[in-house]
Amino acid sequence: MKYLFFALFIMLTSCYEEETIYGCTDLSSINYNPLAEINDGTCLYTADAVIWYGQSVSAFLQSNGITSLRFYVDGNLIGSSASNVFWTGQPTCNQNGSITVFKDLESSSSGFANYSVLDQFGNSYWSGTLMFNGGRCSALQLTL
Repeated sequence: MKYLFFALFIMLTSCYEEETIYGCTDLSSINYNPLAEINDGTCLYTADAVIWYGQSVSAFLQSNGITSLRFYVDGNLIGSSASNVFWTGQPTCNQNGSITVFKDLESSSSGFANYSVLDQFGNSYWSGTLMFNGGRCSALQLTL
């Protein structure tokens, strides 16, 4: 009887197969699953970018009668700043007083957006393309 029980146990346990766990395996995604063994293509991403300028740009703007700037991304106003406000080094995304834009990248790990910076009269001083990388803070320094 003892051997019959042992043989039955071996047969039952040898048929058991561990279930593979599917999910998002990318650490930089917002829905990363640490238990997932195989990436199933469901990863979702968000990213931030900060736009900033230093003292020399601030001095240039003030010497040209520019008192304020408005920052647009994909046509949407994301913030404004007095021209005499500047950074002595690169700020982090969402740092107090920074001009930071959030982008939902959906299932893509990177993306782009158009930006423009206008003065108080509506004149464009900078424009171009911002690059976003999922889960990271990108920075764009405005220079002369």
